[in-house]
Amino acid sequence: MNRPDPQQGKPTRYQITIKGVLDDQWRELLEDMTFTHNGHNTTMTGPVRDQAELHGMLARLRDLNLTLLSLQCLELPQTSNENMNDKQN
Repeated sequence: MNRPDPQQGKPTRYQITIKGVLDDQWRELLEDMTFTHNGHNTTMTGPVRDQAELHGMLARLRDLNLTLLSLQCLELPQTSNENMNDKQN
């Protein structure tokens, strides 16, 4: 029997760095992301609900002709198997 995963649906935090400086008008397109500027680059950090949302964000950046420099997952939700292993140890 499959039990529901309590972590399912929990957002994962990502950090996305692009070439160029994005000003505040871009925040509407990439809501829930925090923007920081590092020289000539912009780093966006924030929660992403699922892979579909992540791919949508990346598609928006591509459509705006922005250059992706890095994509980093900052925290992964634990899977139910990891939770069970922690309880057994």
